[in-house]
Amino acid sequence: MEMEGRIRAKFEESIKSELDDSPPSIDSVSLARALIMNPSTSEATANLVFQTLSPFLKSTHDSLYLRHTLCCLSDIAVNFSSLSRRVFELVRSFSLNCSENSPRILAQALSVLVLISESVEDLLCELNELNESLFLSIGFQHCVAVRHWLLLNAERLPIRPHLLLTTFLGFSKDPYPYVRKAALDGQVHLCKSIVVEDRTIIKGCYFRSAELLNDMEDSVRSAAVRAVAQWGQLFVTCNHNNNTKHLSDALFILLCSMVRDMAIGVRIEAFDALGQINDVSEDILLQTLSKKVLPINKGKKYPKPCSMNQELEVALVAGAFVHGLEDEFNEVRTSACRTMNKLTSVSAVFSKESLSFLMDMVNDDSMVVRLKVLETMHYMATSNHLNMQETHIHMFLFMLVDTSPLIRTSARNVFRAIRLREKALFKLSMDALLENLELYPQDEADVFSVLFDFGRHHGNFALKVIEDVSDEIEPSCEGKLNFDSRRVAAFLVLAISVPLSHQQKICNIQPRLFSYAVTLLGRISHALRDTMDQHTLLRYLSHCSQSAIISAEEFCFEIKEKMTLSTHIGSQTNSDNELTNAATCMSRLLFGKMERTWQLVKYGYTREVLKMLGNWEEEVAGVKYETSVSTFILLYLRMMKLLAKVMVHFVSPCNLGHKLGELSILLGNLNTSLLDIRHKFIGYTKEEELHILELICLSHTLSISRIETYDCSTLKKLYAVVSQMESLQNTNFVIELRNLLSEIGESSSIPVPTPLQKVIDIFSFKTTSCSNFLLSGHLKHIKAEINTCDNEFENPSIFIAGLPVGVTLRISLFNVPSKSRIWIQMKLGMDFPQFVFLDLELFEGCDEFRKFMFTTPFFKTPKVDKFAIKVSIGMECLSEIRSLRRHGGPRCDLVCLCEEVELFFSQPAKVL
Repeated sequence: MEMEGRIRAKFEESIKSELDDSPPSIDSVSLARALIMNPSTSEATANLVFQTLSPFLKSTHDSLYLRHTLCCLSDIAVNFSSLSRRVFELVRSFSLNCSENSPRILAQALSVLVLISESVEDLLCELNELNESLFLSIGFQHCVAVRHWLLLNAERLPIRPHLLLTTFLGFSKDPYPYVRKAALDGQVHLCKSIVVEDRTIIKGCYFRSAELLNDMEDSVRSAAVRAVAQWGQLFVTCNHNNNTKHLSDALFILLCSMVRDMAIGVRIEAFDALGQINDVSEDILLQTLSKKVLPINKGKKYPKPCSMNQELEVALVAGAFVHGLEDEFNEVRTSACRTMNKLTSVSAVFSKESLSFLMDMVNDDSMVVRLKVLETMHYMATSNHLNMQETHIHMFLFMLVDTSPLIRTSARNVFRAIRLREKALFKLSMDALLENLELYPQDEADVFSVLFDFGRHHGNFALKVIEDVSDEIEPSCEGKLNFDSRRVAAFLVLAISVPLSHQQKICNIQPRLFSYAVTLLGRISHALRDTMDQHTLLRYLSHCSQSAIISAEEFCFEIKEKMTLSTHIGSQTNSDNELTNAATCMSRLLFGKMERTWQLVKYGYTREVLKMLGNWEEEVAGVKYETSVSTFILLYLRMMKLLAKVMVHFVSPCNLGHKLGELSILLGNLNTSLLDIRHKFIGYTKEEELHILELICLSHTLSISRIETYDCSTLKKLYAVVSQMESLQNTNFVIELRNLLSEIGESSSIPVPTPLQKVIDIFSFKTTSCSNFLLSGHLKHIKAEINTCDNEFENPSIFIAGLPVGVTLRISLFNVPSKSRIWIQMKLGMDFPQFVFLDLELFEGCDEFRKFMFTTPFFKTPKVDKFAIKVSIGMECLSEIRSLRRHGGPRCDLVCLCEEVELFFSQPAKVL
């Protein structure tokens, strides 16, 4: 406080010593800034400074004074939020009425306004009063620094995107290089943040960026490469002719022409940009690996974007990646490896041919480059594109004994995913892993884990290796066991993995080897901790050690269940048929274990069941390519987890851990989950539909058997579902349930726990139709997608309080039958939602896919400055009992077909 008082006294004395009509001197303004920046300064002192400086802001044209005053006012707004609005109003008025000031002053005032509006949300809309002409008038002044600042901060200002884009395009011809660079970077950022549909603008930006590839300045060429990559892809996409592939190849060639640029930054940008091109001809890709023009590419020419009268020759592509991998700078080599990683998924032939070049890089001086090479090889292996030959593997195996732990770990990760086709390569790999283990004992856990995966992937080769080294594993003539040897321990880990290999229908590993492995249980379980726990491993080894001949189909432990799911998921390809077949096989394995899971639930092992179901759910959720069957399995597993949690209240009703109202919430979630399973898929067989209905009956039975969850409407629903089941097939469960319901009566108004508990006890996945529940693969998932058409928090739609506002949506519907009743649901906070019916007959498309724009009014606009609504699409469950009473809305339950999206609205700025 003492410091504040002394500076304030000096400031007041300085002001008094000056003439009344003249503005404060620079010294006075400096004292004012010292007061504002002092953290102990009071708000009263800040207010005094503001009132002292504000009258002179409009009355003087002294540029030096104005610059210091604006800085001081900016500090006041930042440090004292109570004065932010007053500072904003003052500076805004100054900006609008003092256009005769220098561009630097106006730009600084604009900077202050933007800074304040970003910290105070209420002031954002008031920036709109600064019209676009002010922005343009400042930008086209002679001051280079001002133009540069405006281009760097243009997107923070309330300028229409198309005007902004045109401005960026114009300034890309500025004589100053850093202005051209800022214009190009602004184009790229704007291209990513808005949707540009005007083909003329796209073409202009693309061609102008291509011209700047020949700019004299390195920084401009780097920015031009980024702009060419973005606008070039957009130009190819918006082209409606049949030469899309031709244009994409031309873009790829144009970017390849920059990989030999003299500037290191340009070369890095060029390789990074090449990784963004996903549609390129295989012939062009292969040309990047050869410095000589391939015969198939001779004579090929492509149009040059900056002038359609010129042409691009394929020679520009020749050896592009060879030059990148041989570059003297490791940053360029790393970028080239990173791009090759991305392009290996485009062409399997390119992936195969590039392997030799990658192998040459495993001895690179830079560790970053070597790690990037290993990452690329790992990606190729997981995509099944890594065809390792004997000429390659010798160089690669040296990575396993590298002095760097990071390199060794990355090399072992490649071995986890690799698939070798020759026994000789397998033995060489085994020898290298064993050498890794001997030289670096600290890697034991990871080496064991790799060996376990290696054996599962190469069962036949692993079996032959075990047969060859059986003398090392068995006790010596004196009866001594050599299990302390790391080499022997590694062979035992390899041996116990063989039964889990899909190459081995019948395993010929001697049972005693599994007994030997038990003596190393601690070391092996530590290595396999990410695959199974120690208890599961012990049960697995015990089971295998008791069988002379081990069949992979016998395994019923959690490890087998988890690995079977992983194997089926991991072996999927991009083919729809193969995906569906893999998912169908996965479903058969899964539903074959439901009876055992249900028994565990009934016996009270809920925690173990939830853990097991959670593991399965993680495995299925990790599927790279989603199918209708995999989506169904996910929903089914989540439903089973809810059912298990509900059953705790019936298996252990006296558990003190049960919370009040918990059962009602769980049953509500279970019913919602079952509705989703029943109505969000089409193509069920009779057995599959029957099983789902049986689960719904079980849920309703659980609800009406307890006082706290009993509801007469649920009893009516139960009768309706039983009637539907009888029309399909009379299973034992249906017969028992019908007999008990006839005793209760449909009009019963009190819960009847005793007889219904018998039904719950009778329910079993054997007595129900689950034994025949094998998804046929003909399921189709009903879903929807909503696009908000550029409505975002930073770009809200305009509304007037109390009047309806238009809500525009771009809607996509998948596998929705034309007779379905589809509703748009719009919710504002906790208010009752507004529903809008979608008549599918009015929109083009078929049941498999419809895409259309739809605008509907939202009537309940609140009397606030801003608000947001949540929008979703639901489908009415017509087969359910009509239990809802909604005026103008659905009469049956809705299943949500998509995730909720949020739309934002804001009132227009008020004109003073």
